[in-house]
Amino acid sequence: GSTNEYGTAYRTGEPLHSVQETKIFYISIFTTTEAQYSRIIGDTPSSSCLPKTGVGYDALRGANQGATWPSDTDHIVDHDSVIGHFRGRFDNVLHIDLPTEAQWEMACRAKGDGTFLESGFWSDGSAHSPYSGKAKDHNLDQLGWYAGNSGTPNALHEVGLLKPSLMGLYDTHGNVWEWTLDNFNNTYGLSKAQLNTTTVDPVGSRNGNNGRTRRAGAYGSSA
Repeated sequence: GSTNEYGTAYRTGEPLHSVQETKIFYISIFTTTEAQYSRIIGDTPSSSCLPKTGVGYDALRGANQGATWPSDTDHIVDHDSVIGHFRGRFDNVLHIDLPTEAQWEMACRAKGDGTFLESGFWSDGSAHSPYSGKAKDHNLDQLGWYAGNSGTPNALHEVGLLKPSLMGLYDTHGNVWEWTLDNFNNTYGLSKAQLNTTTVDPVGSRNGNNGRTRRAGAYGSSA
C-alpha cells in the first residue's frame, strides 16, 4: 500500500500492510511488445518494440475460466486467450500468467523497501513529489515515461530506453498501464485483523465488482 506516501493515497484508504511471498516467480524485464504479441497469437507480423496496448483482462486470460481468479483452480485460463496461446507455445509446461498485485508491487519496488535506483527512493535520495499535469520530476525522468517527458502530444515509447530498476526491470513506471491478476479492492479483500498481520501469498479479493487492478501509470499520467 501507499497510504500518505506523499499526503494522499491513490486508492481511498489504501492501507499499508505486511506481505510475505513464499513462491518463486519470474517476471519479464520488458513490457510485452507488439512484436512479441503478434508472435504469441499468430497475428499480423510486427517488428515493433512499442508496448502492446488495448488488450483487456478477459482477452489476456479469457472471459470464461480465465475470469474466475481467484478460484479453486487459480491459474486456469481459456485455451484461446493470449496467455493460453503463450502456454501452448511451451506445451503448457510453463506456468505463465499475470502477476498478483503483491508480486507486481514487490517487483516494482525492487528491494521491497521503496528503493528504485541507487539510494533512497531515487538516485539523489529524495522521495517523489505530488506533481500534477505535465509538471516534470527529474527523478522520474530517469526510469519512466509520463506526461512530463513523453512528448507533445504524449506518446508511447519503445521498451527499455530508460534506466532499469535495481532488479533490472524496465518501464515499471509509466509508458503503459499493466494488468495484475487481482480484483480491484481498497482493502485487497483483507479484513481489518488480516491487515494488521502478515498475509502470505495474497491473491486479492474474490469480489470482482470493481474490475481488475492495473498498476504503473502511463505515458499521459502525471508524475
